[in-house]
Amino acid sequence: MRVFGFGSGMDIDSIVKEIMTAKRAPLDKLKQQKQTFEWQRESYREINSKLVDFKINKLAKYNKGEEMNPQKAVLTGNNTAISAKANADATPVPMELYVEQLSTRTTITTTGITGSYANGYKSSTLLSALPGGTSNADAQGNYTLTIGDAEFIFNKDYSISQVLSRINADAGEKKANVVASFDELTGKLILSAKEYGDKQIGAVGGNLLSLFNAAPTDTLSITDGKKGIIHVKSEGEASFQKVEFNGNKTSINGISISLLSTSTEATSSKISVQVEPTKAIESIKSFINDYNELIELMNKKTSEKTYRDFPPLTDEQRKEMSEDDIKNWDAKAKSGLLKNDTILAATVASMREIISANLGDLSKMGIDTGQYFEGGKLVLKSEDDLNKILENNPTFVTQLFQGSGEQKGIFSQISTKIDGQLQKLVDKVGTSKFSTSVTDVFKTNSIMGDMLKNYNKRIDDMTQRMNDLETRYYKQYAAMEQAMSKYNAQSTSLTNFISG
Repeated sequence: MRVFGFGSGMDIDSIVKEIMTAKRAPLDKLKQQKQTFEWQRESYREINSKLVDFKINKLAKYNKGEEMNPQKAVLTGNNTAISAKANADATPVPMELYVEQLSTRTTITTTGITGSYANGYKSSTLLSALPGGTSNADAQGNYTLTIGDAEFIFNKDYSISQVLSRINADAGEKKANVVASFDELTGKLILSAKEYGDKQIGAVGGNLLSLFNAAPTDTLSITDGKKGIIHVKSEGEASFQKVEFNGNKTSINGISISLLSTSTEATSSKISVQVEPTKAIESIKSFINDYNELIELMNKKTSEKTYRDFPPLTDEQRKEMSEDDIKNWDAKAKSGLLKNDTILAATVASMREIISANLGDLSKMGIDTGQYFEGGKLVLKSEDDLNKILENNPTFVTQLFQGSGEQKGIFSQISTKIDGQLQKLVDKVGTSKFSTSVTDVFKTNSIMGDMLKNYNKRIDDMTQRMNDLETRYYKQYAAMEQAMSKYNAQSTSLTNFISG
């Protein structure tokens, strides 16, 4: 308990507070350093958010084929037998085709449970509840199913849906490579090859099959899969060529073709290619804007002025200032926290390096860098040049930005560089490579996370020392006050004695 005077007239509270104000200066400075450190961490998180957004939400979008592909497949004639989509490498060669045969999958079907639906046998039914579900099991109450080299064991208390899930998951080393289904109307167990075409299913056996057959012995119906067959010819050719393939999708002359139904030569489909550069131009312009915004932000952060005479305000200082003054002060205190930052500088440099390496090709389509003081921004100087090259050589544009095969395009190259810099931010700051949030909790396992722990410990230790020191001062001044009061009382008593 603190005592504030016994009549000596001393203002102990004011004296101790004045002394502690000076004593707490190192603690206030440490708290200011921590505040600056936390602001810096938040600035890093802002940059991290922008980088993640640019990489995941923008570059990934621009790297999709439809974003940069200026070519369009135009379908005339029979438009129900096929669908067609032009790829970036589509050749402008008109084609005519008809569909002789759709591709199917090899299937193996059991005879089926008699009266399946009438007797309420559904996917949820347990094996033990099926006809013979208990008597047909082995001594352990299990059923087996073999498909080629794959073997499955099911307990009689499995439901039909659990059996199907196990077969379809097929996580073992020896794959069954089938899709299993159950027809509740007929009670049939159906095994279909995962792939369309003439892909066969391995030999099927096991006592599980007996539960899905009406006959006493296992009876299976096997339907072989078929290849897709089309007849196609280029414009000007006299005869069609027969083309066979597994599945109902193929690609010819850069056109992705999907088979929908059969047709004849008399009801054929015709495919031509048109160039529509509008979508690609808009994507490129959007990329330039997004790239420039990111470059501008990081250049601003690394060159921002630092106001060393504006440290973070203490709580006492904030009490004495208006809201506007606090806002203006904080703005200067937060300025320059990432000035000359190596991670940001390296990110900008790597992005500019990729652009510089491709500047010759970019200039052919009217894209160049801005003035030197703009820090590497891109400028679309001629939309006409971009439009012409998209019309005359669309593959050149798509390969430059999106790449081809193992050759990475500009989008992928920048994405890879950003990913590496994001990892550096994760290690240093404790941010996330996958989140754009600026409010997510920082990961504690990071360089700055460890430094913040150190700040907190030093502040806690120093705060405790200040509290202990303040208590000691109050006790000392209280003792002095008591002594002085006692002395004054004795002096008064002596004076009264002498004068009496």
